[in-house]
Amino acid sequence: AIQPSVALGLHNQIDEQDDAQAVLPMLEIFRLFMVFVNPIKQLLVMLTVMICVVSGISILVSIYNSMSDRRREIAIMRALGAERATVMTIILLESVLLALGGGIFGWLCGHGLNALASGFVEQMTGVAIGFLSFAPGPELLQFTIAGKEISLSVSTELLIIPGLMTLAVIVGLLPAWTAYQTDVARSLSE
Repeated sequence: AIQPSVALGLHNQIDEQDDAQAVLPMLEIFRLFMVFVNPIKQLLVMLTVMICVVSGISILVSIYNSMSDRRREIAIMRALGAERATVMTIILLESVLLALGGGIFGWLCGHGLNALASGFVEQMTGVAIGFLSFAPGPELLQFTIAGKEISLSVSTELLIIPGLMTLAVIVGLLPAWTAYQTDVARSLSE
């Protein structure tokens, strides 16, 4: 086995000659990841965030537009004794359920496609993926116990779920506030 420090010098010596060329596979794989894979990964994460924001705006518009159709129903609920906070909670819950349903559907579709393509991907790359294969995530915590290094990382897929729920609450606030402020007498008279 050649020492790593010698390998670099040997690589340069071989490359300087006309009849041979040397390649350091680890260096080339590192360059491949730095030049191609990491930028594509960042682009896909940005695309995911943009899709989530557009979906959030879609939920906002959908619920807000349905508020005008349901203004009378909300007034009837209030007249029957429902408190303003209860009506607001129902609208927020609707927003969260829409986001959660869309997120679960998207996750199932994405992982279903992973499962369908797993044979092809494994044949072409040697990497086995399946329905329950999660995207790698950032290391959240790293520590050493009894000389053994332990790192805790959470998949970015699992980090998206709290983000979706937060986004759903944010976009649900305007329709919920509109429902909260519904004037019972005027809505029932219309």
